[in-house]
Amino acid sequence: MAAANLDILIEQGATFSRTLTIEDSNGAPIDLTGWTFVGKIRALQEDSSAIGTFSFTILNQVTNKGQVTWSMSATNTLALPAVVTKSYQRVNYYSLYDINATHADGSVERILQGTCQISPEVSR
Repeated sequence: MAAANLDILIEQGATFSRTLTIEDSNGAPIDLTGWTFVGKIRALQEDSSAIGTFSFTILNQVTNKGQVTWSMSATNTLALPAVVTKSYQRVNYYSLYDINATHADGSVERILQGTCQISPEVSR
């Protein structure tokens, strides 16, 4: 299955946290037991270094089947690059991200991708 597209906004200095529900082709939540996830942000797809990395927590698969939380701490979002012009007009910085899932059987699937808008923090 092709990765879903979702453009996101991350605010520098604020905690970023979202919950994904992974479903099969019939819309039923999939048991994520034994799965792992990796997600990175890069300024450009071809860059060798990521500018940010997401953390993942698989929720209880009995009560929250198919759910995983992806997040980034306020300290880590503050380190993401954002651009402000000399005229003090806010200019948001766009980059790319994706999330890959490794299934219990070892197969890897990209599940989500898109642009990542980084909003600069003012209240430091």
